[in-house]
Amino acid sequence: MSDPSTQYSAQVRNQLAQLVHQAETDDRLLEQKGTFGQSLGAFRERLAIANLNIDSDEVFQEVRDRTVEHEVSL
Repeated sequence: MSDPSTQYSAQVRNQLAQLVHQAETDDRLLEQKGTFGQSLGAFRERLAIANLNIDSDEVFQEVRDRTVEHEVSL
């Protein structure tokens, strides 16, 4: 039978390693500075969005049901 304190110690070490890894990842994200637009541009470049030839009109064609009219009170 294994010692519960040994199991607990192993779990704590594993969780600590995960927390350190997450903190390092968060720190790297914080170091990346710039505006939202710059970040979006970098994201699009990294994924080569422009080269995918995505037709946004086709993709979002059925997103909104334009046959139903909604009353708006201002």
